[in-house]
Formats: sequence, C-alpha cells, structure tokens
Amino acid sequence: MNQFHSIRRSVRNSPEKQFFLLSAFWFILIVLLGFGNSFYFRTSPKPLDINLLLHGSLFTIWILFYLTQNILIASRNINLHMLLGKIGVALILLVFISSYYTILYKMSLGNKPFLEAASNLFQIGLGVGAVMISIVYRNRPYFHKRFMFAALVFLTSAGIQRACANLGFAPDSSLVTWLYFAPLIALFLFDLALFKKFTFLSLGLLLFAFLLYYFRVYRIFDTPFGHSVMDLLTKLFIW
Repeated sequence: MNQFHSIRRSVRNSPEKQFFLLSAFWFILIVLLGFGNSFYFRTSPKPLDINLLLHGSLFTIWILFYLTQNILIASRNINLHMLLGKIGVALILLVFISSYYTILYKMSLGNKPFLEAASNLFQIGLGVGAVMISIVYRNRPYFHKRFMFAALVFLTSAGIQRACANLGFAPDSSLVTWLYFAPLIALFLFDLALFKKFTFLSLGLLLFAFLLYYFRVYRIFDTPFGHSVMDLLTKLFIW
C-alpha cells in the first residue's frame, strides 16, 4: 500500500510520468479492441495455430512490458527498469521474428493480401527500429521515452485496423487514420504545453509518420524489386 501511494505521489507530481503511463493503457486498449475476439476472449472451439499463439503471447508480453517499465519509472525503481531493459532487447527481437513469420505465413497461404502484408511488415520494422534507437538513447530520458512511445504507435498499427474493423468501420475509414496519429499528435501537444515551444523530436516523429503514411511508402514493395525482397523474406522466415 505504501508503494502504491509512493507511485501515486510520484505520478501526480510529474506530467511526463502521467502522460507515458496513460499511454501504456491506451496501447493496451487498442490491442484488446483489435484482438480481443480473435485471441484474448476467443470463443471458437478450434485451437489457434502454434505460431499465432506464440506471436500473440509475445506481443502481449511486450505491451505489458511497456506498462511495467513506466510503472518502474513512476516508482523510481531505476535499477530494475534498466535490468528489464536488457531483457527487453531479446523480447523485441522475438516479437520481430514472430511477427514477420506470422505475416509472411498468412500471406503465403493466401490469407493476407500482398499489400496488407507489406504494410504490416513495414510498420513492424519501423517499430522495432524505433525501439533500437530508444535503447541507444537509454541514458537520455527525453529521447528514450519518445522513441519508445513512437515504437508502440508503429507496432500497434495493425491493432488499430482490426479494432476499427471490429467496430464496423472500413479499412480505409478516416477513423483508422485518426487513431493511428492520435498518440503522436497528443505527444506533440504535450511537449508543446510542457516546454512552451515546438520540440524537434515530437514534431519530427509526427511529420515522419505522416509522410510515410500519406505517401504509402510501403507500396515500394509492390515493385519488381519489392517482390524480390518479399520473396527473400518469405524464404528466410518460412521454412
């Protein structure tokens, strides 16, 4: 109980801790809305394929890992936060491998359209890349937190699409776009209010994501070169 009160006081006195802790619950909500009926609260008697079960479990652990790390920061347990951070490196690599395998496997079976698979692979790659950058900046909290935040935005993009579909919205609905950008817009506005000026990183992350999304950069895969890359990835991940 004393620990809980300590965390509450720490969070109450730090807008940054409030923002990033709340962001963890946002990402958890997106994942639950997106995959609740197909994974967490599944009612079908048919068991999930082992690769889907493994992928869903690893991704769940990663989302809870993000929440846990924010709680540890709020409780000022920096040593444990740093120790778990080392485990997080291995965890995100497992998430990367299981995600790529699952996406490419579905595509090879004809259960996922080529461009949808390309988009998913692209977003996962962005997310894992952002995690790696955040690790490089682990001793600079401002950069570390924001790159990790951006990583969760990229990694949960498929969850947003599934959540909107479950709510009856089309894949190209404006709701999908708004939900995708909402966390990055919130980060930009938060930094603007906190620092009383435009901050390069939060603005840069928002513009970077917007440009990639607006120009549908993942469509580079829908070229002869892109198809050869996808074929190579399929051979690497699907044996």
